[in-house]
Amino acid sequence: MIESIHKEPILQLRNVTSELSGGFLHDLTFNIHKGDNCILFGPESCGIDSLVSHILGVNEEYKGEIQYKNYKIKDLDYDEKHVFKKELGYMHREFGLISNMTVYQNISLPLEYHSDCNTDMIKSRVMELMMELNLESCKNMRPIDLTGSEILRTSFARSVILDPDLLLLQYVFEAQSPLNIQSLISKLYSRARNPHKTILLMTYEPEKFVDLATKYIM
Repeated sequence: MIESIHKEPILQLRNVTSELSGGFLHDLTFNIHKGDNCILFGPESCGIDSLVSHILGVNEEYKGEIQYKNYKIKDLDYDEKHVFKKELGYMHREFGLISNMTVYQNISLPLEYHSDCNTDMIKSRVMELMMELNLESCKNMRPIDLTGSEILRTSFARSVILDPDLLLLQYVFEAQSPLNIQSLISKLYSRARNPHKTILLMTYEPEKFVDLATKYIM
């Protein structure tokens, strides 16, 4: 198990209650600290999907407070939301790749919208990450032509290309062969050892992440 050495909260939930189709949440309170690798798990319709939509700021229909670095997510103004989007990486079970874009274009998109990098800098960062994840051969392919593990690795690359402080991974490893995603797992564990980065991983199989976790929430 990787140990967290920080006590600074990066994500705080206080008495969060909501009733969405993704599951009910009742009076949910917990902290995730800088450097934590938190495994969040439970059965279907347990409320994790609802919780993710609230953390992302997509749905604000809940009671209670959700704070990111001591800022209430509901209260973020336009500029603060822009910073939040840069600092939060998100990868969901549907992967969400843009079908008419190549692998390279999908990965580079966050840099083009949320960074000041020029074309050469973007190319350098994207190609370096693609090499780490063994995606070089897929550079000009579109999602429809990719295998399942290539889609997963591309989506992961897009979620970390901005080097976010908080990375949310929502049920993305279920039904995946560990052999096919070894480069991704290696990259994830490297990030997990960084005391300045935080991972929140939702899964139906928490036992698979014992070596990564600093905290479990059921």
